[in-house]
Amino acid sequence: MTPELEQQFEQVYLQYSPILKNFIHNSVLDWHKAEDLLQDVFLKAWRYFDRYDSTKSKMSTWLMNITIQTIAIEKRNYATRMRIASMTNIDEYLDIVAPEGKLDELFDVQSVLATLPPLHLRQLIMASQGYLDSEIARITKQNYDSTQNRIRSTRKQIQKLVT
Repeated sequence: MTPELEQQFEQVYLQYSPILKNFIHNSVLDWHKAEDLLQDVFLKAWRYFDRYDSTKSKMSTWLMNITIQTIAIEKRNYATRMRIASMTNIDEYLDIVAPEGKLDELFDVQSVLATLPPLHLRQLIMASQGYLDSEIARITKQNYDSTQNRIRSTRKQIQKLVT
């Protein structure tokens, strides 16, 4: 990107970021999440800024489209994470992570997972989906240190049984 485009982008950010941040916050109702999503919006805008065509749309419209798409993706991802967080049985999880016809390859893993207590399995599933240990502890209403130790020991147990 040329120095002129960088300077233009900085002006765009200064002009539109407060408006977009408020719009995002009204959609997700969480200031921290709004800040993260605003960052995602401007990373996407930065990536494609040199392709922006002012004859096709106004800058505000272009940024709003990126923002709406970013919010929609986040809401879909959140719904998937919540669905996974509420899972308590192995088959539901395997249906998501293993495409049809690939379950045979996961048979050993499934037999190992079947031996886990439901809480351990749920926490392991959440950890594998990218939840932070602190989030897992809060969602499952468990102590943070216990959650962290349980996830670590469950992973070690699975590694021992599978290898």
